[in-house]
Amino acid sequence: MVCGNGAGELAPIYVTYKSLNVYPEWVEGGPAHARYSRSKSGWFDTHTFEDWFEFTMLPILRRQAGTKVLIGDNLSSHISVRVLNLCAQHNVRFIALPPNSTHILQPLDVGFFGPLKKVWRKVLNDWKKSPRGRQFNSLPKSEFPKMLKKLLEEMGPKIEDDLKGGFKGAGIQPLDRQNVLKRLCQNRLDVDVLRNVSQVFIDELQASRSQITEKPQRRRNRKVNVPPGKGITAEDVQPAPNDRTSQNAMPQASTSTATQNDEPEPSTSRKRSRKNPSNQKKKPRHEESEIEDLSESDIPYADDSDISLEAFLREREDSDDENNLDDLETEGVIIDEVRIEENVESNVNVEIEQPTTSDGNFVVAKYCGKLYPGRRLSDPDEIGEVPVSAMVKKDSCWTWPSPPDILWYRQDKIIKTINPPKQIGQNLFKVEFNF
Repeated sequence: MVCGNGAGELAPIYVTYKSLNVYPEWVEGGPAHARYSRSKSGWFDTHTFEDWFEFTMLPILRRQAGTKVLIGDNLSSHISVRVLNLCAQHNVRFIALPPNSTHILQPLDVGFFGPLKKVWRKVLNDWKKSPRGRQFNSLPKSEFPKMLKKLLEEMGPKIEDDLKGGFKGAGIQPLDRQNVLKRLCQNRLDVDVLRNVSQVFIDELQASRSQITEKPQRRRNRKVNVPPGKGITAEDVQPAPNDRTSQNAMPQASTSTATQNDEPEPSTSRKRSRKNPSNQKKKPRHEESEIEDLSESDIPYADDSDISLEAFLREREDSDDENNLDDLETEGVIIDEVRIEENVESNVNVEIEQPTTSDGNFVVAKYCGKLYPGRRLSDPDEIGEVPVSAMVKKDSCWTWPSPPDILWYRQDKIIKTINPPKQIGQNLFKVEFNF
């Protein structure tokens, strides 16, 4: 807080830190008679204003005879009942300036703060270049009192001249309202000037403005699927001519071409449908949580010489097959209100029927101990694996995900053939199977 009078006298500085506490090094080495306080926001509130008036200003005003005038803005924290009572007791008139008028009516804004900021910028730059200043990215609070003292010393006799100039420019001392009025804009736009502006010119301005402010259409970017450990170049993401599938797939070491028919075709060379063009076996969406349970060191990067992620999961699954089968034997499994009755006796073996499936059959496949209905897409390949498009659970029903979740299963993981799902809603199906 800075305060001065028309005689060119500057009151002691009042500093408010943004902090919950004030420490000794924050108040050492500052200007004479300076007072320090703190607030949560760093701004003056009612308590700090009352403290400033009672302990900084009131002792100065008591020593002056006659009526005193204290000019301030209309900040809410400056309107205090305690301050107004103290003003009335000591013959002080408190005047609040109108809103948005301090640039022409506040003497410190008119003639004092401008020169003060120029000197402060010089003092701060000199400190930054000093050995002490090079150690900090910003000005510490412990350095601020010393910097404030140096600021007032640099201004020296200019303080008195700047204060008197500010009161004169605001028309307060000497009292002269013309100093304020002549700074107001006296020019008025003639109505005839507006009438002479062509409507064509106005339309052109509006059209130009609408073109500038028109929102650009945002194009949806295409996702690039990059296998872990692989690098790509700009040529890799450019679609090849007459290749309709290259826009949705990254180039691999060996790729297969999708046919014009959207239906998956049976093959023994691991060809895939257009919806699953990658040679790598795709992980079902409903089993993404299985990968999250693995540590990073357990998941191999995609490489021609390495085992695929699905093969790794299958090996992990085989190690738990006995436990999973025991769970199925000893516990009931509810799937769409169909229950696999639990076997009370642990020595009773569950005979799992080996289905005689063919292309297009609906089957139940086991993955990591869980059962999923789906549709078999083709005959087994050369290593005895069958592609199955699996369904996913949605509430108490099943649904076909988009894009399809296709995974290759060994034939011993195809538990049973089932009847086709019964559609009960939009992409909602009822699947019934029991053992």
